[in-house]
Amino acid sequence: MRWRSARAVVCALVAAAALAATAAAGALAHEGREAAGVDVVVGFLNEPAYEGYLNAVFLEVTRKGSGQEAQEPHDMSGSQMPDVMAHGGIFVSTPLEDGDTFEAAIPHVLDGMTIPYHSHLDPDIAGSIEVSRDAPAASRIEIDLRAGGAAPPMLRVQPGTTVVFLNRTGEPQLIASGMHSDEAHAAAGLGGPVTGLENTLQVEVTHVATGQSTVMALAPLFERPGAYTAEFIPTQPGGYRFRFFGSIEGQAFDEAFESGANTFDAVQSRAAAQFPVTLPSVRELEGVVRTSRASADEALDAAAGARVIGIVGIAVGALGLLTAAAAIALAIRSRRSA
Repeated sequence: MRWRSARAVVCALVAAAALAATAAAGALAHEGREAAGVDVVVGFLNEPAYEGYLNAVFLEVTRKGSGQEAQEPHDMSGSQMPDVMAHGGIFVSTPLEDGDTFEAAIPHVLDGMTIPYHSHLDPDIAGSIEVSRDAPAASRIEIDLRAGGAAPPMLRVQPGTTVVFLNRTGEPQLIASGMHSDEAHAAAGLGGPVTGLENTLQVEVTHVATGQSTVMALAPLFERPGAYTAEFIPTQPGGYRFRFFGSIEGQAFDEAFESGANTFDAVQSRAAAQFPVTLPSVRELEGVVRTSRASADEALDAAAGARVIGIVGIAVGALGLLTAAAAIALAIRSRRSA
């Protein structure tokens, strides 16, 4: 019953960690599918996606069969040899707060074997326990879990020794024997994240309504192997299509993903997220500027026409004055000659 309880805690924490990783990436709704022998997840990096705000194409690629659950710790009373590499196959701790300890008794059946272990919540904390009758005799040996790693990272113990894990990291930890699921699959060539795709894949981003498109390079997402992004600012709301083309581990790849009700979010107007005052978008401001510029051009044209008419009027008036002056001069000359 204790092992079942521990397994339930592990599964819950693994699920929570997966949700936390997704939340850290900002993703709320992504599309997943199998293509070219890999599992692919696609969407906007930050969802909901709003026009006028920096966002990115999000792509995550893993090999098939990379999802591995923690196993029930092995029943040492049987004759079958336990799998020390299995994820949680020998021991699994309860959640350890800072200062908490977890004890694992090393069974005699594991003599001559090496048990790897790791923390579910911190990939930097990992190590191994070599079980050997030639190891120094001790009933209990402590392993300190510290920020950045375990001390000592490699330990030799005799069968029957109790190993005590002490959490000194300042953060919650959960210790399990075996390799982390991704590492175990990668070691077996069965799964894990696919890295290096920034060199072999590109993404074509298309605004569906207008048909405008552009090709972008992919960049690895920091501290998330197998995940990639291509940053851009969506300046039009509506549906977007992401087409990835190139190759994955030597195999041709050309797959398109389009936002929709059952895939990933379309881009929303920024007004949907504004409160209490709704500010105009860049697109709306551009429309206002374009209209104002047209009105200004019309006003300038009208002013230019009025200026021409004014100049013509002045010229006609001046000609009239000259004509009147000439008439007066002729009249005065006629009187004098009379």
